[in-house]
Amino acid sequence: MKTQVRKKHPPKPKPRKKIDAISANAIGKWQRNHPDTSRDAAIAIYGISGELRVRVFELLWDYPEGLTDQQIQHLLVMAVQTETPRRGELVKLGAVRNSRRKRKTTSGRWATVWEAIRP
Repeated sequence: MKTQVRKKHPPKPKPRKKIDAISANAIGKWQRNHPDTSRDAAIAIYGISGELRVRVFELLWDYPEGLTDQQIQHLLVMAVQTETPRRGELVKLGAVRNSRRKRKTTSGRWATVWEAIRP
């Protein structure tokens, strides 16, 4: 008697249009009452902001159960002050959303779980 081997379905491809919109570089926002260093950082990120957003989006796409900001930072080896604004931009672009679930962080506090929006 032959045993049937279950075929794995290939993962769903990432939506190309969304990746194109996400990967566009943009000067970050800063508040006028913040120090010059905040403005300088926003301008400095211009050349790579799109690439960083794509990295965050692709990671969330690969984890359908979602991730907290801390988990994203750990997996991408990305600083909190780099990851959090990129994830926020993805939320504004409609590519990522709050899953309405929480997970404990390494400090034991509860954190929002973020997920990529799938078509």
